[in-house]
Amino acid sequence: MSTPAATAAAPGERLVDVAYRELRDAIVAVRLQPGAPLDEKGLSASLGIGLTPIRDALKRLTLEKLAVTYPRRGTFVTEINIADEAKLTEVRVDLEGLAASLAAERSTTRDH
Repeated sequence: MSTPAATAAAPGERLVDVAYRELRDAIVAVRLQPGAPLDEKGLSASLGIGLTPIRDALKRLTLEKLAVTYPRRGTFVTEINIADEAKLTEVRVDLEGLAASLAAERSTTRDH
């Protein structure tokens, strides 16, 4: 997250969506480590986005369980739980098989 994300925004894209996407991608790619603090002012400076979109993005990440907020302590990247990851992998395997099957059934010659 070294370049201001605001310059990478698509025309008409809201800054809160840019902030959310940048932070989500950094969490999923583990560029932001599990348990790392998500400092609003630091994120605002590094992304080149104001505090309000950063705060709104952090709220959304919290709702999606990618971040956790502790009163009077701040917001942090959610810790990775290996048991949860194993369950998610089981579900993902089933979903990927179903998605591939549906794609094959619904494909047309134009899709090739």
